[in-house]
Amino acid sequence: MSTHADILERLVTLCPHARLSGQWSAVAADSDCRMPPRGVSGLLAKLAGEFSRSELIASGVAVDSAGTLVLADVLGQESKAIVALRDSPSAPPFDLLASAGLLVDNSLPAIGMLRDYRLLQRTQAEAGCIYVVFSLEDLLVMRVLELPVTLASGLSHTNVHQWWLLQSAYHWKSIGDQDNNACDTDRAVGTQPSTTNMVSPQTEPAESRDDAAAALPPDANPAVGRGGTENCPPIELIFAAWSPGQLAEETPRLCTRVAKHFLDLARHLNADVSNLAAWRPTAHELERIRFCLGVGDVSAAAAAMRKSASDSVFALDVTLGAAIMADSNDYWTLLRRFETLQSARPEAFDPAALEIARSRFHATSDARLVAPLFERAWKEPDPLKRNRLMALGHLARILNRTAPVLGDGVAVELRDLERYAKAVDQFNKLCKELEE
Repeated sequence: MSTHADILERLVTLCPHARLSGQWSAVAADSDCRMPPRGVSGLLAKLAGEFSRSELIASGVAVDSAGTLVLADVLGQESKAIVALRDSPSAPPFDLLASAGLLVDNSLPAIGMLRDYRLLQRTQAEAGCIYVVFSLEDLLVMRVLELPVTLASGLSHTNVHQWWLLQSAYHWKSIGDQDNNACDTDRAVGTQPSTTNMVSPQTEPAESRDDAAAALPPDANPAVGRGGTENCPPIELIFAAWSPGQLAEETPRLCTRVAKHFLDLARHLNADVSNLAAWRPTAHELERIRFCLGVGDVSAAAAAMRKSASDSVFALDVTLGAAIMADSNDYWTLLRRFETLQSARPEAFDPAALEIARSRFHATSDARLVAPLFERAWKEPDPLKRNRLMALGHLARILNRTAPVLGDGVAVELRDLERYAKAVDQFNKLCKELEE
């Protein structure tokens, strides 16, 4: 009787080797990267001649559609490539990765791929970090560069159970280790992950489409706590906020959604996202990579990519905040973005982005905090209360413009702090007087 791994290995051998595109077309992908099956009927006929119908269905390679054996949707033509994942160089595949996610394991690729020997070895070589990309095209290029890489499918809507699994697999601080006031009536919050009936949200392709959600059995994540991630410090996840495959500097839309989702987990559930970062090459680094590839020096381009992947890694908010902020008018989101840009390292400091963030924050604070005070003041018939409300509005505007400046990377004189403290005292005094 054949094992599932035998079927996966045979399928891989029947698929042609993957080829990189664009400026990377002269570079060969590694041997575990294959093109999607061509001539599906012929491929299924070959597999059916070697394995039983029940074995093919049980392996996940094929499904029964109204009595007809058809190839699994995950392996369809929509996938740009198929990657065989192995426990060792000589071991048969334990799973296949496609654009829509994993074939066998219903877990997130960021978890299920941790068994892959290439990923484990490269994670250790890179001092405990894994890069997250948003298309298989980007993943193939990163594998050529021998950088530890995983696919972002499903990360933009991880549920609390999957967040626990990520914490376990990557040795992050647990939500339960922190004060958590969210959903006190929800038994799932603040408890250990359930061992049964964990339901995964949709596994989102890194490129375009959504697949149906699937039940996550308790043994569906063999990578958690296994292999090279056992008893090691936290592993950093670094989002590629650009396209290494296309050498495009635009942030992938899925990247923005994933970052916003994780920052929302931090905001609403006190999730620790300190081990999440983003990689975006500088204009000079990207120009160098493109030039090296343009003149045919692939090794120099690869060296430039690896150097950028080490040097141009910044806090998640700094790199992706502008894209996240574009659709946000939330006071605290804008304030956090403003303060993060102010405290950026010199090499990441962006005066133009800081000025945009400052303007957005001031406009929002004026509209949502200051303007209502003035509006109430004009409607107040009592002259004394009207004057106090007007003063309160002016003080609110001053405080909202002064507070972020105190966190700027410049020296603040003592008298400036004293003035701010006095303004706060005056603001509180006016509030108390209005309550009387």
